[in-house]
Amino acid sequence: MSGMKFEKEIFMKYLIEREASEATKKKYMTDVTTFYSYAAEAEEIDKELLLAYRRCML
Repeated sequence: MSGMKFEKEIFMKYLIEREASEATKKKYMTDVTTFYSYAAEAEEIDKELLLAYRRCML
């Protein structure tokens, strides 16, 4: 997954603009990092990958 750091920075800026609480920012960034770890070998993020990740989280 190229560009992960850049994408995470953009998402953090979005959370700051939305005035998310510190706890929310921390939780969301943890969730994003966990997902990127799961999807590390994927060539693209698509519906099948998201559904597989969701099943894994249950």
